[in-house]
Amino acid sequence: MSGSAIRPGAGQAYGTILVLLAATSVVPGVGMVTGPLVGLASLLLGVQLTLGRTVPWMPAWLRTRMASSNLGPRFSRWIQDRCRPLLHLAPPRFPGVLAGLTVAWSSLLLILPLAFIPFSNTIPSLSVGLVGAGLLAQRSLLGWLGLALAGGYTVVLAFLGEALFLAAQALIRHLT
Repeated sequence: MSGSAIRPGAGQAYGTILVLLAATSVVPGVGMVTGPLVGLASLLLGVQLTLGRTVPWMPAWLRTRMASSNLGPRFSRWIQDRCRPLLHLAPPRFPGVLAGLTVAWSSLLLILPLAFIPFSNTIPSLSVGLVGAGLLAQRSLLGWLGLALAGGYTVVLAFLGEALFLAAQALIRHLT
């Protein structure tokens, strides 16, 4: 699974976990509390995905709990039912390494304490969720949408950072 596309079925374990994690922090306000924990967990998953692990590492107690439930197949069917209008679209394959890097970057953005920026946890969570849904439903389009959302948010943060830096410089010049 190195740099090539994720094999069919290999991303379902990642997808299920990523979508469930993202769902806990995508709601504005709630994400301020859960964001750092969800960001750390999804960062670890993103790194594993980037490194090419076909099955995510989890603590033994969590692995047995996940294996004993039928949440994965039920959730996969639910996602596929919701994504049915997009199923006829066939974008280029979404590489596994790119999925992992997108999840890892969005997770880092999710961990950042950016409480003064509206939707600062919602957008990275949504990006993680889209990539996870793409892995789960085996639909490249959702992964590409997650990547585009993460990239767009990064550009917005860069412009905002530059604006804050220039404002701070102007204030310092004015005060001295």
